[in-house]
Amino acid sequence: MAVSFDFTMFNLNDPKLSKSADALESALAQLSKNAAPLVTSNVASNVSNNGSGFDEWLANDFQLGVLPGEDIASLTSSPYSALDDSPILGLESFGAAIGPSLFDMNFGFTADLAAPFCQSQPQPTIANQTETPALTTTAVQQAAAALNIPWSQDLELAVLAQARAAALTNALPVNSTSAIIIPKIESVEQTITSVSVASSAASDVNSSSCKKRAFSPEEEQDEVVAKRAKNTDAARRSRLKKLVRLETLETKVGELETTNNRLNMKVAILETEKNGHLVKEAEQSARIAKLEAKLAEAHALLTTYEGGPVSAGEISLGDNCCQLEHLHLTATVSGSSLAGSKGVSNSRAQGTGWSWLECQETDGSSSGNDSDEGSVDHIGGAGIRRDDLSGSQAWTRLAELVRRNQSTLKTLAIVLTSPPPAATPTREFWDAIVNCFPAQSSFSSSARLAGLHILGREIKLEDLMLVWEAAGPYLKTIQLSKFLVEYEPWTHYIGSGELITGMVTNLMMASALRRVELLEIRGMNPETQFAIFIAKTPRLRTLKWTIHRSHAGATLDWGTEIPYHLQPQGRWTELEHIVITSERETKSIPDILLATLLDHTSGGILKTLVLKAVDVKKLTLGSLQHHFEHLQSLDLGQCSAVSGASAQQILSSCPEMEHFSVNTIHAQDILSGSPWICLKLRTLSVFIDFSQSPSRPGPEIMQPELALAQTCSTNVTEVCQDIQHQTVFGQLSKLTCLESLHLGQNRPSPCRSINVKTLHWRLRSGLGLLSTLTELSDIHLLSHHSMNVSRSAVIWMINNFPKLERVQGRLGTRKSDHGILGRLLKEHGIESSPKD
Repeated sequence: MAVSFDFTMFNLNDPKLSKSADALESALAQLSKNAAPLVTSNVASNVSNNGSGFDEWLANDFQLGVLPGEDIASLTSSPYSALDDSPILGLESFGAAIGPSLFDMNFGFTADLAAPFCQSQPQPTIANQTETPALTTTAVQQAAAALNIPWSQDLELAVLAQARAAALTNALPVNSTSAIIIPKIESVEQTITSVSVASSAASDVNSSSCKKRAFSPEEEQDEVVAKRAKNTDAARRSRLKKLVRLETLETKVGELETTNNRLNMKVAILETEKNGHLVKEAEQSARIAKLEAKLAEAHALLTTYEGGPVSAGEISLGDNCCQLEHLHLTATVSGSSLAGSKGVSNSRAQGTGWSWLECQETDGSSSGNDSDEGSVDHIGGAGIRRDDLSGSQAWTRLAELVRRNQSTLKTLAIVLTSPPPAATPTREFWDAIVNCFPAQSSFSSSARLAGLHILGREIKLEDLMLVWEAAGPYLKTIQLSKFLVEYEPWTHYIGSGELITGMVTNLMMASALRRVELLEIRGMNPETQFAIFIAKTPRLRTLKWTIHRSHAGATLDWGTEIPYHLQPQGRWTELEHIVITSERETKSIPDILLATLLDHTSGGILKTLVLKAVDVKKLTLGSLQHHFEHLQSLDLGQCSAVSGASAQQILSSCPEMEHFSVNTIHAQDILSGSPWICLKLRTLSVFIDFSQSPSRPGPEIMQPELALAQTCSTNVTEVCQDIQHQTVFGQLSKLTCLESLHLGQNRPSPCRSINVKTLHWRLRSGLGLLSTLTELSDIHLLSHHSMNVSRSAVIWMINNFPKLERVQGRLGTRKSDHGILGRLLKEHGIESSPKD
């Protein structure tokens, strides 16, 4: 019997589907081949046994399908190995028996061929035949998994189609007495007919093998229970693994915490040891510093001689008073004689005055060891007293002391305070100083004398120039203070320019001075001092020059060009500090000289400039502009020619300024000027003038403010003053580093101070803007004029200036208010006193 199937519904070109279908087809073909004799011989027996053995074999395959992955991996990977154990087929291998695929053949069944087969004689129905359960998708998937066949939707459709065909075949009546009649076909279709018979037999076997045995509810419930038990066991094992893992991690965390605590303890111990070492090191450093100070003091005692004024006593001096490095001679005599003094001991000549000059050489020797002949351990010996010793003999002995220590002497200070003739050094003494330096023709660095200080009454010009010519190339510091330069009579017939030129031309080498201090020298005019000691010192770093009051009346007018003999030798590339002052304002140092000094100073080097009571005018201020960028301290106090506009320009052009002092700046200059950029300013001393004069008209008010003032019937002058005060306070509020504010130090003269108007120190005028000045500690207000300091302003200062220590000047609007407000400041630890 042959059944015609329409296989066009399946995709026969899919290789995966073809391979899977081939496997199922091979199994069905072998089943049909082995089942054919059974059908012809005994159909009833075949029907009664149909499906029983195959169901058992399929159940075994299902059990193999649910084995774990390890058990499945142990089985053969061949897609046909699962069929080897089939109880019905009984075959060892299907590999050699697999024929051509049913899906690759064109069956060619027609209705004429199928009709005789289907219209065979009716067969009696078997009473005990059981209905085969329908093949489901789940059963097919399990069978494919058991056979290791890759699953797909197309394969599922093909298997279900074959199952339906097998079910249809089983539904037809079977004649138990007659054999299966296979119609005879043409020779051209013999191959197709044999394949059809094999396909029909395979369909019968397939329908029997695909029948699924129905499970009872108890078996299904047992299967569900088994699955639940399996899942529960798997979950329990998973939780157990997690607990074991958690315990392992907790153990590791505990070990790490123990290690961390141990390391922290070790770090704490090391920190303690470190602090102990630091404390010990600090103690040792302090002890070293103390020992170094003692050593320096002992060295100074060994190498310093300081003479002092005495009245009488024994005179003594040993031969070993040598290797001195610092020699300070102070001479005070009475009349024309020198007084004696006590001896020198303990490695230092103390309070001897000129007494050692009167001693004569004796047989007395040092009490120290013989091996220390070059050191000053003790100076002793018998001496005699000579009240009639002349000044020339004293200077002769002093010259001997200088010659004895000229190889080790570093600084020499000569203080001449006695009246002439005793205080006038002799030529022999100056020659001894000159011999401390090599000759200029053979310049050598062997000279050790680097500092010379001469303070006295008189000194001859010839002697001064002799020392200067010899010491100029070697000295690093020179200080000439408060003495009178005596000129020879013949010099009065020579002009100052010719005299200066002659003295300067004798200097063969440039001076090596780094610091020059010319303090109140009389007898030598400022231009000569500048030409000799300043213009020829290109390595100068610090210049301190104080003009004596005897030169205050001198007036020099050189125009716009400095004389040739005053021209600097070169540029001052290291000049950092310039201090030029006078007791009262003088024109002895003209504006062109100061401008030349600033022009020949390299830009970016000058840090400090003090020009006090000197003639500072347009040329000097123009030359000063080249140093605005790096200038740190500027004092133009008592320079009346400096205008408020110049002061405003300085405040708005010097970003590095820390100290600034100037006479006066007008409020209008601040109002119309640029913002202040000197934000590093720590000290400001200036009088802020709010008065109006013909040369200083009142500020112009902007139109809206003027209209507002007229509408409110307010005085226009008061509106102007309020604007000025707020502008001034606003500029001051930018100086956040300000520590000292002097508003009355450089006040105008008393004759003008009656009508002067200054800053109103009150909250209504804008005092509250100064809350940014948290570093302010010293405030100087006007003492001769009220600045309208009210009680509320004083309380505000106490609360907003945490570092305030001193307030000087007049407080309040009445004299009685000053005492009350002063006591209020004192209660908060702030000093208060009227400013004189």
